[in-house]
Amino acid sequence: MYAGQMMQTKTLGLTAILVLTLAGCADMPFSVAVKPTPQQPPVVTVQKAQALENVGDFQAAAEEWERLAASTAPPKRDVYRLSVVQDWLRAGAPQRARAELQRLDGKGLDAALWTQRQLLEARIALAEGNPPSALAALKNVSAPKQASQLQADIHVLRAEALVQLKRPLDAARERVALEPLLTDAAQRRDNQQAIVHGLADVPDPELSRLAARRPSDSLSGWAELVRIARASAQDTAAFTRHIAEWRGRYRNHPASDETIAWLRDSVPRMVAATPAQVTPADNAMAYTGSVTPIALLLPLTGPLAAAGSAVRDGFMAAAKAQAGGAAVHVYDVGAVDTDASSIEVLSAYEQARREGAAFVVGPLDKGGVKALYTLGSLPVPTLALNYNEDSAVLPANLYEFGLAPEDEASQAAERAWLDGHTRALVLTPEGEWGERILRAFRDHLERLGGIVVAHQSYAPEAQDVGGPIRKLLDYRTAEEVAKDARKVAGKDMSKGAGKDKKEKPTRRQDADFIFLAALPHQARIIHPQLRYYYAFDLPVYATSHLYGAKPDPDPDQDLDGIFFSDMPWVLADDTPQKALSDALLAQKGETFYALRRLYALGVDAYRVIAQLPRLQNSSAERFEGDTGSLRLDEARRLHRQPIWARFENGVPRLVDTGAGPPR
Repeated sequence: MYAGQMMQTKTLGLTAILVLTLAGCADMPFSVAVKPTPQQPPVVTVQKAQALENVGDFQAAAEEWERLAASTAPPKRDVYRLSVVQDWLRAGAPQRARAELQRLDGKGLDAALWTQRQLLEARIALAEGNPPSALAALKNVSAPKQASQLQADIHVLRAEALVQLKRPLDAARERVALEPLLTDAAQRRDNQQAIVHGLADVPDPELSRLAARRPSDSLSGWAELVRIARASAQDTAAFTRHIAEWRGRYRNHPASDETIAWLRDSVPRMVAATPAQVTPADNAMAYTGSVTPIALLLPLTGPLAAAGSAVRDGFMAAAKAQAGGAAVHVYDVGAVDTDASSIEVLSAYEQARREGAAFVVGPLDKGGVKALYTLGSLPVPTLALNYNEDSAVLPANLYEFGLAPEDEASQAAERAWLDGHTRALVLTPEGEWGERILRAFRDHLERLGGIVVAHQSYAPEAQDVGGPIRKLLDYRTAEEVAKDARKVAGKDMSKGAGKDKKEKPTRRQDADFIFLAALPHQARIIHPQLRYYYAFDLPVYATSHLYGAKPDPDPDQDLDGIFFSDMPWVLADDTPQKALSDALLAQKGETFYALRRLYALGVDAYRVIAQLPRLQNSSAERFEGDTGSLRLDEARRLHRQPIWARFENGVPRLVDTGAGPPR
């Protein structure tokens, strides 16, 4: 609502911006005459098209711009074609606008026109209800510092897309970045209220972490304001007192007196308007019913047999533990390669449908998930146990849930940022997996306002990673430092050789944390070498992959100090399904630990089915599972929030809880 108001107030029109961009082209007049014909005697001019826009006849304006474009050479023709797109969009015809936009593929456009084209593509995607495509259109778009209106438009469109995706915190970040670009009082008011609206949907624990950041951080101040309004909903005196204290901490915060007065009355209403929590009993088996069968499509033969069997055992254990649980029919979709897997999946899916399955879970591999996309709209609600990153839009009736390493990389970036760190050194293994981790980490950190200062990859099986680490840290020995010092001083290299001992090794000083992606044996090699090369004072954040899912204090002492995320099933001793974990451990013995996270995936895959309707109501809804706190995004993909631990004496200790070691 607020973004729409802002776009309609004092946003400089596309035509005006683009015409100003080309105003220096003296050989291209702004009124272009079209040779009259008996069928079309009027002269077509820019002024006529603009006059039609002023009276709201956007279809006629689009047609005028089209005639102008047809009679004009580039680059001015491109300006007119963008105006055609804009006015068809204003006329409520996004499909026609998209068709016209496709005539401008971006080739040959200068930077300003290309930016305008991408903004229009994002607006069309939003009009079509496709926010992922809008964000994709804006991914690599930027504007010069002097083009503040273009910068503002980029932030507004990103915020609108994130709101549609039910990602209120990310939308609020965009609006915080937008704030200093606004000069109109009404726009600033609407933008500040939109920030509050976004943060009002953020759960209390996350809001508290945001509020605990530095007072110089604008988003931290907004989070604290929303917390004050929530806590003081019925106590005006307390609100006034807390605001006075807040002003003392956030002296330069942009929140206006008008916004703070509005916030006092509005936030409690927003919280009250949030959909009530639906209990599992109210929503039990919303999809499956107590006797309707679930089809479980998993690889029980072939190279993924061990993983598929672990997911199956976790899923079946959860089903048996629930009184009146649904019947489960298991279908083996194991195959030797991706093509065969796709055939097996589609065949098993059709068989399950014929046999009356009301819900399908699986497949587990990416190739199998992609095969489901070829069916278009799925005939049976389906929860795939992996993600298809090649498509932003899921077929109807499809949900996706898995243990994506990209999610953990993004969460590592956010955790470091919440801890006050913004400048990262990144160390990842060579290969496609490491590249995915790096890309997800960098993208999320940059969205938060941070930066990857440097990155190095290492050979996964290397026993010595000193070379990549030295490059990453820009490490220099005492001798190298001394040698450089003598060069600077202009001294002869042969003199003062004994002075080398007075120098100390050095490393780069422009980073404040390290992000590490590594398996356990790799991490035990890398972390001591980071310390050896003088990075002992940089905090290290990592994903769950560096932990073997079972305490192993002696070798894991080499990991002491590293922060990492993992699922409650692995790190906590009080999970909702502890009895299931204990039973599986007793049944599987030591082999349980090697596949521990996949058992948890199976458990949560069963338990979350009944919760999908509730989760789909709002991005603020959560399901507290054993893989983490689960939320469903607008695209029907489940994302999980893990918990955090830090190695102490070779044992993970939960962060911020004071809890003891996991089992």
